[in-house]
Amino acid sequence: MIQPVPIVALIARKVNGDAGFSPARPELGGVMVVREATDKLIELVDEGVLDKDQVILGALNYMSEDDVKDMFRSEFEELYEETFGED
Repeated sequence: MIQPVPIVALIARKVNGDAGFSPARPELGGVMVVREATDKLIELVDEGVLDKDQVILGALNYMSEDDVKDMFRSEFEELYEETFGED
């Protein structure tokens, strides 16, 4: 099963100018994938239709606790280790 990409990673892609494509993913044969829904959600935030805090909380509530923990570790490794110690 393909795991959803954390909202932090989506925002980072938008800031870095590469929103719209997921990184090459081995489970998809290493191909780039167009992210139409992701682009639309980010566009709605940019337009002020959705509040970024609502989107972040929605994504965190949607994700399992393990997914949130993995995202926290992946995106904020140093802070994660300070908070939870090393695994």
